[in-house]
Amino acid sequence: VAMKYDNRLPPILFLQMDNCWRECKNKFLLAFLGYLVLRGIFKEVEVGYLLVGHTHEDVDQFFSRIASTLCKRDATTVQELIHAINQSYPNVQTSEIDAMLDIKAFLGDVSNNLEQHSCPHSFRFTKGLDGKLIFEYK
Repeated sequence: VAMKYDNRLPPILFLQMDNCWRECKNKFLLAFLGYLVLRGIFKEVEVGYLLVGHTHEDVDQFFSRIASTLCKRDATTVQELIHAINQSYPNVQTSEIDAMLDIKAFLGDVSNNLEQHSCPHSFRFTKGLDGKLIFEYK
């Protein structure tokens, strides 16, 4: 993304995610998005969660094509999976991630006070004039 903006990220990060509390709507992810605003990486982060029954987005089509490729042959290694993705989408750059941040340990106690966040479908993170995080939802 930064390459499209002359090696700078845009001021606002817009995310649209599946409304799954385990992977996409948990307190650690939301706390991390707030952290990105507090650190000044983005001035604002807006997250929209799809309504139940309305989750058929372009990302579903993306993975469907990869699944079709994998129906023809197994991918038992990371390199075979990368090859299958590249065969499904020749213009997509694919790489292996060899390290992952332990977000729970990194954030520590910062996410402990987050509650009642499973029902809203839209969140916005900004920084107030006092430098504190503003967390809005509807």
